[in-house]
Amino acid sequence: MLTRLIFILTLFGSAFLSFSIQPLLGKMMLPIVGGAAAAWIVAMAFFQIALLGGYLLSHLLRRVTPIQHGLVLFALYAAGLYFLPTIVPASLEINEAQFVGWDVLKILSCTIAVPFIALTATTSALLRIFSRTNDKTANDPYYLFMSSNAGSLIGLFIYPLYLEPRFDLNDLSQFWFTAYGIVMAGILLSLLVAKRAKAPAAPQGIAPTHIAGKDMFLWFCLAFVPCSLSMGVTSSITTDMGSFPLFWILPLGLYLLSFIFAFAQKPWVKLQDLHFWHICSASLIFMLITQSGLTYAPNFVTLMFGLCVLLGLFFIICWSCHQTLAALRPAPDRLTLYYLIIAFGGAVAGVLNAFVAPLVLNYSVEFPISVVLSLLLPMIWSKKLLPFQGRKQAIIFSFITLVGIGGLIGRHYGKPVPSISDNELMAITMFFFFSSLILVFKPRYLAVLGAATVVYYGMTSQMGYDIFKHRNFFGTSIVMQFEREHTQMLGLRHGNTLHGMVRYDAVNKKPVIDMAVGYYSSTGPVQHIYDIKTPKEIAILGLGTGQLSCYSKTSKVSFFEIDPDMVDLARDYFPYLKSCPPEKVVIGDARLTFAKEQQTYDLLILDAFSSDGIPIHILTREAIAMYPQHLAKNGLMLFHISNRYLSLSKQIAAAAQETGLTSYEIRYTPDKKNKFALPSQWLAVPLNPRDGKNLLQHGWHVVDPQGTKAWTDQRSSVLDALRADVTEEWRHTPLDKKP
Repeated sequence: MLTRLIFILTLFGSAFLSFSIQPLLGKMMLPIVGGAAAAWIVAMAFFQIALLGGYLLSHLLRRVTPIQHGLVLFALYAAGLYFLPTIVPASLEINEAQFVGWDVLKILSCTIAVPFIALTATTSALLRIFSRTNDKTANDPYYLFMSSNAGSLIGLFIYPLYLEPRFDLNDLSQFWFTAYGIVMAGILLSLLVAKRAKAPAAPQGIAPTHIAGKDMFLWFCLAFVPCSLSMGVTSSITTDMGSFPLFWILPLGLYLLSFIFAFAQKPWVKLQDLHFWHICSASLIFMLITQSGLTYAPNFVTLMFGLCVLLGLFFIICWSCHQTLAALRPAPDRLTLYYLIIAFGGAVAGVLNAFVAPLVLNYSVEFPISVVLSLLLPMIWSKKLLPFQGRKQAIIFSFITLVGIGGLIGRHYGKPVPSISDNELMAITMFFFFSSLILVFKPRYLAVLGAATVVYYGMTSQMGYDIFKHRNFFGTSIVMQFEREHTQMLGLRHGNTLHGMVRYDAVNKKPVIDMAVGYYSSTGPVQHIYDIKTPKEIAILGLGTGQLSCYSKTSKVSFFEIDPDMVDLARDYFPYLKSCPPEKVVIGDARLTFAKEQQTYDLLILDAFSSDGIPIHILTREAIAMYPQHLAKNGLMLFHISNRYLSLSKQIAAAAQETGLTSYEIRYTPDKKNKFALPSQWLAVPLNPRDGKNLLQHGWHVVDPQGTKAWTDQRSSVLDALRADVTEEWRHTPLDKKP
């Protein structure tokens, strides 16, 4: 029993460290990549590749004795001490968006690769050593994998829920370094226990268990699909809601939990039942996609409900794949090969999702593609699983499906601008819904339906016509045509949020520069600032459509934009930069490039958000203390903080208060006569108290942080800003309404 406890605790500790370091490093990297959600996807790919390295090492050491295997592992741990405690470079020059992912990979390789490979090599090594002890369960050590996954799960969730809000990044790095040494001691103790154990000698001259090629390919597929699902759903969530550890660990945590359930000594659910649930879950996911996309929600409450449904369906599919994988596990003598193939499947999924998909796909469809692939696994086609097999039935249901898909695509491509009624849309949706449910009993046809759904999801948008889509490391930018108040409009969307638009003249069909359009209405908060300040030199962090370059003819505007492709998009599709050329457009992370400025500005506008995600590093105490250094004595900072899910005013106000400044907030709802203005929320931080008094006269009010702790570069938690009180009047305009 003592032997088993030592091995369980050591496995738990190594897994805890290997997964607690992932959100910690991801958080350290966010400032140097502009808070881009893709940074975490690339990090996940790196960790999958490193996992493959650890399992490959264990497999190569299979011919040495278990004790020798353990000694090599201990030596690798010792080599990892050279790279600890973990420190990520404070800055990274970003010149081209397409290379940022490789920069992230390079940073991770230079900081954590060796210690992480040592941690990932621990599981298979210790399981092999344990199989040579005299413990009564030594002949089937796979159940210890459950303790490893439990450590992984706890390591993931303890970071955003407990560690992140309470400790600085440097403190956590030191804590991790100390725990790493404790795990080293556990490995040494495990070796001593195994050395003294009177275990039977390994049989000599017996050939290892034969593994067929098709079995290894199935292992690969069963590992590839859940990993790809995890990264795909993470990408969808973090793009629209922000790249925070809390949102990173939800899918990954469920992914690990499915491993725990799957490798339990006694399965909790029959495998055949899981397979059927798998098919039902896939069907419902396709339905979610065709109705409202994957992650859009008007407020935090409905967001959480939809997110729970989506992640629940995702979990069932992962559980189905992993329990099938557990049922196919080989004899312990092929343990290292088994884990190597599993790691290889995960690494391939990581590379495809992090590096290949952004290059070949203009839209984030990795998750539904992975769902379709899960329906192609042979286990899903079992005749014992499906109660109906009639050919006539399949033909009828396939026809209904084609009608549903045809109607949905027709809605998108019909002329003139789609004007389908709610009743017609409901009828099409019901056709699609029932055909999806019925095709649960025909998974091969359901896979075809899923493929059609993916095509539809990639071709259509939630509002109007998409005329241009572009995807890079920083996400997907969409230029779309739509109608608003019977007027043709052109809009820029990132994720599920409209970031700017322009009105077309009804006669010559050309864009018209009209400042009554969008968030920067001539009667709104931005105009209040211009009335008070009459700024001459303006710095704007975040380009968007470039509309603010035309706001004042007497001002010189400088933009700071991290995404170089956004500059081309604004120039090619919107009139603002051509009609009102800015003083300059600086490419790079807004905070890092602005900090290098030698020029002094009268007004700093921060509007660098992506969908509803926020780059926290531009809102920290250190950032807000730096901005005034580049402003005139009577300068002012203006933050656009409209957000469906996060309340940012108190966090910013707390940081400003620590630098001796007062913050003022306004929630703007346009007058009904202003047909093209959008509701918004703004926060102003003037350096001159007299400007604050003028803001009060324009309807702004002072923000009291009320004990809120300011975010810092070392400590920040999205839990501090989650909101459930968003109202329809002033949140971002949703894109789920018909034009």
